Amino acid sequence: MLHYFMLYNIYRGGEGRLDALVAAVREARPDILGVLEVIGWGINKERILKQFSKSVALTFSQFIKSNTRYDLAMLSSVQPLRQQELREGFWHSALLSVYQCNPIGQIAILLMHLNPRSEHDRLAELTRVVNLLASYPNAIIMGDLNSLSPYDPYNREELLARFREVGLTKFGDTALQFDCISFLEQYGYCDVMRLLGKPFVATVPTPANTDPAHAAPLRLDYMFVSKSITPFLTDAQVIRSAKTNRASDHYPLVVDFSFNILTENA
Repeated sequence: MLHYFMLYNIYRGGEGRLDALVAAVREARPDILGVLEVIGWGINKERILKQFSKSVALTFSQFIKSNTRYDLAMLSSVQPLRQQELREGFWHSALLSVYQCNPIGQIAILLMHLNPRSEHDRLAELTRVVNLLASYPNAIIMGDLNSLSPYDPYNREELLARFREVGLTKFGDTALQFDCISFLEQYGYCDVMRLLGKPFVATVPTPANTDPAHAAPLRLDYMFVSKSITPFLTDAQVIRSAKTNRASDHYPLVVDFSFNILTENA
């Protein structure tokens, strides 16, 4: 039985686009959904989050208030064993959720939105992440890493010139930086798209984009897995469709595994 993990940066709370976001998620039918930039979803006892969860048929949800207004949420069809909110040492925040899976036992999922300013600051955040996950042999890191992969087919000089035109330095000033992706690989985590040999597909921008930081087609949204999980990885894709073209400035990432996610009492 396939279980879908879905990562979606919905851009500033999805204001005016919630119907499109619901449609995109319902079409993907994820079992676990990590949502970034849920601005305003924590107001009025998390009314928007609860309504969204009901609309996409994901019973369990957890909202985390970030250090900034860019809050996070995790939704799932089964209840996690435990969750931990992480704010200290993060520009925004991160959320750790642990699920019981068959046949590999517990899996830790770390949802995060990394620092938007510099690769150096993002590396500090990732150091905290890998230290936290050191006690979990089965781990998944998912989020908007605000970082570029050295394996993606960018024309580096041309891309750097485009960033300079809009005054963007977060990907590097004199040269593009790829430290974050290399760092995760050094700690044994695998980029699911690369592991499956998938062709490059940008996760930003969509036709709905208004962010000048998305000055070119970029892959910013990732899922990395520990090596213990790689035998269970079956597919991954960036969903580009009429629905996702207008739902956000990011395209969602969906990843499939062949293990079974169990309820807490299973």
